[in-house]
Amino acid sequence: MNGWFMHDLKKFPPSKHISPFFISFHCAREELIQKNIEYFKKFEPIGCRDTITVEKLKRYGIDAYFSGCLTLYFDKSTQKRNIDCVISDINKCSYIPKVNFDYSDFKNALLTSHDIENRYYRKDLYWRLFKAQQLLNIYRDAKNVITNRLHVALPSIAMGTPVKFIHANMQDERFSGYKNILLPEKSSDANDTKFSSMELSVNEIKLKFDLIELQNTNKK
Repeated sequence: MNGWFMHDLKKFPPSKHISPFFISFHCAREELIQKNIEYFKKFEPIGCRDTITVEKLKRYGIDAYFSGCLTLYFDKSTQKRNIDCVISDINKCSYIPKVNFDYSDFKNALLTSHDIENRYYRKDLYWRLFKAQQLLNIYRDAKNVITNRLHVALPSIAMGTPVKFIHANMQDERFSGYKNILLPEKSSDANDTKFSSMELSVNEIKLKFDLIELQNTNKK
């Protein structure tokens, strides 16, 4: 069970017929933990998407660890890359803070967006999965990606695509734990940063194999 939790606290915990394995879990509202301490303890340790969520859980005596985002465990791409540069959603979304960025410096870049404007498609799971795969294929095929979206930066870096991540609020708790791979740490100016790439550390590689082993165990 992973993802961002959650708008409606009444929808938690899940059905008693579900035995969850918590991985890449993010808690936006600490009240969710306060009301479900025994539930989380029943299924601990809780793998968290950010270190702030780890701290929140541990405050209530719940065993938790930083697993990172699952998209960081995508396989690195070895295919030839055909797109010189991709820019995703820079200064295009009302809910993401604006940054100092000049599109004229990247006239030949391919532009992508993760906003779904059509309400019909927002409720169409199959279309959303198709769109997600389409976007991932683009980032896998890119030589460079520039974005202010965490969930563009992380899968791109995992697939071996150099990323320039720029955001006006690098103190956002969702970014906690990623400072070693998200650049810059405090700048909102695209001209101040280098492209970031990542090689998995020994601990991250071990976690990746632990997850695979756990998945195989659960299938038996």
